Amino acid sequence: MAEQLGIADASCPKEYGERDGTARTHAGEIQEAGGWWDFAKVRDELSEWLDARAWTTGDGPKSLFDAAGE
Repeated sequence: MAEQLGIADASCPKEYGERDGTARTHAGEIQEAGGWWDFAKVRDELSEWLDARAWTTGDGPKSLFDAAGE
């Protein structure tokens, strides 16, 4: 794995979980880099959008799920 990630010292991945905040820090960095939102921030807006779309389009769950991810 270290070789695939270009990490010279293969013992580094073993130390990943030693610091309590490392995984959360990296998750935040990945979220920011990808332009993703915390679900809690958009839950109400998504719920309203899904409700309106379900009533007006007749789309089924798969179609609604796919559209919500766009």
